[in-house]
Amino acid sequence: MMCSQTHPTVTLIHPLKEMLLRQLEVQPSESTMALEIKKAINSDLKPRLTL
Repeated sequence: MMCSQTHPTVTLIHPLKEMLLRQLEVQPSESTMALEIKKAINSDLKPRLTL
């Protein structure tokens, strides 16, 4: 989706960033491993995705 050569995709960056960060929100019912993985991905991506 982000690599289209025939359609402009820059307008998709912000909505995709928000969707990704929502998916990475920690849920209390998740296992400890899932929580740690989500936290690690989230802390790594947040500074990269700041617009």
